[in-house]
Amino acid sequence: MKGKKERGEKSKKGKEGVFEFAWIFAAIIGALILFLAFYFVGTHLLEQRYERETIQAQSMEILLNPFAYLGSLGATSYSPLEIPEKAEIIVGCDINSINDFGYNEITMVVEKAAEPGLPKTAYDKYLYAPQPMKGKNFAVLSKPFEMPWRVADLIIIWPSTQEYCFSSVPSNVRNELEVFNISSIRFEGCSQNATRICFGSGSGCEVKVNVAAKTVEHVKKGKTVYYATDALMYAAIFSDPVLYNCNLKRLMARLGSETDIYEKKAVALSQKNCNAAYNLAPIRSATEAVFDNPGNLAQLEQAAKVLEGTNRISDCTLF
Repeated sequence: MKGKKERGEKSKKGKEGVFEFAWIFAAIIGALILFLAFYFVGTHLLEQRYERETIQAQSMEILLNPFAYLGSLGATSYSPLEIPEKAEIIVGCDINSINDFGYNEITMVVEKAAEPGLPKTAYDKYLYAPQPMKGKNFAVLSKPFEMPWRVADLIIIWPSTQEYCFSSVPSNVRNELEVFNISSIRFEGCSQNATRICFGSGSGCEVKVNVAAKTVEHVKKGKTVYYATDALMYAAIFSDPVLYNCNLKRLMARLGSETDIYEKKAVALSQKNCNAAYNLAPIRSATEAVFDNPGNLAQLEQAAKVLEGTNRISDCTLF
């Protein structure tokens, strides 16, 4: 009897051990299935977000197309721009040499927890914006950069919710901006959260514009950039300084290439007994100098003025 009892207890313990093992095995398999389910669902959601943000960046680049092809229709253009969802927009810039036109990149992060999508590369646009830049509604100002011919249209973007307060602004700048009635730009009655743009001296200025020296200082970032023409001045005010300087190099690369074309045209015109001889060598050398050092913009601007004067009095205009 005793032996049977012991064998029964061992059998019972064996069954309990098998049951416990089966339960643990089932728990492990169940946990693995749940993990894989959550993994694949999470991966699918991330892929959807990644794809969506990539599409958003592409859409943003397309929406900016009208601002890059103004041609001779108008000198300056402004329009509000709304995107489907609030997002962080990162504008990148890259250029390797003066023989390379470089490009801008638009990357968007629609949701805070999401990863950025694929950047949209724009070779034909010159985008200027504060960085980082977040929002759903934006102001877009486009203005041609001429040196002395029309080189490209500069596209300047900033969030509509960010107010800019212009102080001691020159009348020509104020008159031009007031025409567009931009809600985020004020000349008086500014809020405490406004970014203050000071022309000349002033207190509490986050951006200082020196019209005489043609420089724009971003006080908080401790960076100063150079400009020539009102188009570059606006770009320098609203844009991140690093982005601004990179795009300036891109403009110089484009200007250098266009100079090659106009030099060939000047030779052709000289064979038609025109009353003016065009010398584009100063433009070429000044363009290369600015590419190496933006402080040489004044030299380029002077060379452009001389060439523009020659073009004005010539019977055979170059541009």
